[in-house]
Amino acid sequence: MNKIEIGKIVNVHGVHGEVKVLPYADSAAFFKNFKKVFVGGTEYSVLSVKTAKGCAVLKLEGIDSPEAAEKLREKLVTVEENLLPNPPKGSYYVKDLEGMKVYAHGESGEEELIGTLDEVMFTGANDVYSVISESGKEYLIPAVKQFILKTDVEKKRMDITHIRGITYDED
Repeated sequence: MNKIEIGKIVNVHGVHGEVKVLPYADSAAFFKNFKKVFVGGTEYSVLSVKTAKGCAVLKLEGIDSPEAAEKLREKLVTVEENLLPNPPKGSYYVKDLEGMKVYAHGESGEEELIGTLDEVMFTGANDVYSVISESGKEYLIPAVKQFILKTDVEKKRMDITHIRGITYDED
């Protein structure tokens, strides 16, 4: 079964062995969807989920002290892919975006294949899509509504506006 990364343990929380997880989702509340997770490949039952300062705070079965929780720091949190809930309309999982063909559209309506979406980078303010052209050139596209025209997961295609200084040079 494929496992999908949904966060990373960044700290210990409290004295009862809770762990603080940086979510790879729009909201830390996303973790409330799961009764079990894998941390560093080991399966844990999730006893409780809270949110604190943009992070998820998980109480995992068998992790009952700060010392036990500390051993999980910096480990990835994954879930089985088939347990992922459907994302809200207009939201996508990274696994669905990577590998998409990205087409840029100019003001006169022409379209140009600029490359394949290689990676989604989480920057804090907004995500950034790394798109690699066939020649190996990297374009860093801000994942904001003003640039992203359409995302079609089924067709593995994303349409964006041409962005001066990013997808074409200023004249």
